[in-house]
Amino acid sequence: MVKPSKPVRIAVSGAHGVGKTTFCGDLAEAFKSDDQERHSVEVVTNVGRDLHAMGIPINKGTEESQYPLFLEKHIANIFKDWQSDFVIYDRTIVDTLAYGIANGNLDHRWISFLRKTAPHLLEIIDVYFYIPIEFEIEDDGVRATEGEYQADVDKALVDILKECRPDAVTLSGGRAERVEQAMEKVIQK
Repeated sequence: MVKPSKPVRIAVSGAHGVGKTTFCGDLAEAFKSDDQERHSVEVVTNVGRDLHAMGIPINKGTEESQYPLFLEKHIANIFKDWQSDFVIYDRTIVDTLAYGIANGNLDHRWISFLRKTAPHLLEIIDVYFYIPIEFEIEDDGVRATEGEYQADVDKALVDILKECRPDAVTLSGGRAERVEQAMEKVIQK
């Protein structure tokens, strides 16, 4: 793989508990240990967990007035001047919108606004990956564990991605298969 002239920006979306964070770490390691050339990688993660640590509820507990906190962090991360070869975003504003829809507590004007602006805000993303629900959710003490809620978030996310990022690539299988699929797609870019 040739060293990129600017950061290659990669986004990863999916419902909670599908393995996004694990995948992001695995993909970063694959770039760092590339046989051709070692790459520098930034993994941008934990927007929700960082806010949760500050006392902001996540999952079903997020209130309408708190969604802008998530959006602000996602937008700041997208436009930050990264100096790495690759930047991997574990979630984007699309995920926050999906949770707002699944939670049913985000005003329709917010939803309309985000649906219209998200495609433009995400133009900077070179490759967008979606990870579907394939495995039973694990209880980590932070994320919601109800399968129906996870499916509601996933459905909202799929609908939004069709609209905002129809080029999103679905990754499936185990850890190694997902990384292999992703590397193949990034090399094509």
